[in-house]
Amino acid sequence: MKRKILLISVLILGIILRVFQLGQMPNGISSDEASLGYNAYSILKTGKDEFGVKLPLSLRAFGEYKAPLYSYLSIIPIFILGLNQVSVRLLSVVFSILTLLLIYFLVRQLFNREKTALLCALVFGIIPWNLQFSRIAYEGNLMLFLLCGGVYFFYRGFTQNKYFLFSTIFFCLSFYSHYNIRIFLPIFIISLFLIFKDNLNNFKKILIINLLLGIMFLFPLLINTVRFEKNSRFNFISLFNDVSIALTVNEKVAGHIWQEIGSPASIRFMHNKITEPLTRFTENYISHFNPIFLLFIGDDSKFYKTPGSGLILFTFLPFLFIGLMLLLKKADLGSKIILLWLFLSPVASSVTRMSASGNRAFMMLIPSVILIGIGINRFSDHYSVSKKKWIIMAICLFLIFDLSYYLDNYYVHLSAKYEKDIQYQTKETVQ
Repeated sequence: MKRKILLISVLILGIILRVFQLGQMPNGISSDEASLGYNAYSILKTGKDEFGVKLPLSLRAFGEYKAPLYSYLSIIPIFILGLNQVSVRLLSVVFSILTLLLIYFLVRQLFNREKTALLCALVFGIIPWNLQFSRIAYEGNLMLFLLCGGVYFFYRGFTQNKYFLFSTIFFCLSFYSHYNIRIFLPIFIISLFLIFKDNLNNFKKILIINLLLGIMFLFPLLINTVRFEKNSRFNFISLFNDVSIALTVNEKVAGHIWQEIGSPASIRFMHNKITEPLTRFTENYISHFNPIFLLFIGDDSKFYKTPGSGLILFTFLPFLFIGLMLLLKKADLGSKIILLWLFLSPVASSVTRMSASGNRAFMMLIPSVILIGIGINRFSDHYSVSKKKWIIMAICLFLIFDLSYYLDNYYVHLSAKYEKDIQYQTKETVQ
């Protein structure tokens, strides 16, 4: 009973933080929100997107393509509430709350610890990284829910193989939810099979059937991608299509020649169109784990960040490292899954020529939350019963101040500081 009360309390807190003034904050609509909302409205009324394509599998907007699932599901709130800011954003809120619940069940399944599961749910409920993105129309919230569900059912499948079908459905739907996951998920699934290789022999038949079902489910998406998305935004921002790579290589080669250092073969071995993108990829990848990025920068888009705040609360940072150190020392399956998830998440963001971003690295959120929850649990358990009460009180006080500071920045200072960047002029698009 106590567990249920605590979980419901965390759930209520998460709902309040996400729905309070949802139609007013952020005050304005981004071009991405306008596109997602209007396409949903257009499909509801005509069965076609804004460009007249009937039931599209990708949505063309503002020079790029978007995954379609968020807009299709947004038809429901738009049908009920009409086309407005709340109806366009409501799906993000719903799937953020559902992900909060899923994290609780996932952590309890992976680590069999009730307290840790509740802590992880609480952290997810109040972490700025999710609060910021759950209050706007953003496909990443749907993606996280599907990814989290896919992992949960995959793990449960080894005890009851009927859950492999649910895992397949969740994983396949996630391909239709967000573009970044199309790079991450194939690598992640292959790695999961390697982690569970000792358990696969007993489930070969059911796994092969689910693999075939997955291929059938994704085949239309593959055809659509090949036919219509050759000029997608990813191709534009990809490191491999960055014209500055060749200029940088030539500049470095010229530096060697001018100073007469090195042979032509050694110069080309060190500076070429392979080593330069790899160097930039490494720099991008490492930057996602930079505390400055996590605590202060967060995102390069003003619409996706709050002034004076980053992706995580200051109070969470030491617990993030404690949780990471703990899992690195363990060899259980749950720890391997979370670490794999964490270290693969920045890959999709890192292959772009843009800086680290809370938007493009949104998949990092779940493993980060779990590490923080594990870290808090371990830190509090380290002390005796008499000291634990004071430790918990101190953590709570720091958290309350930290969260209050973030909420003040969000509700009071966000619109004032980023007024010109939040695109108020597109608000009428969804009214």
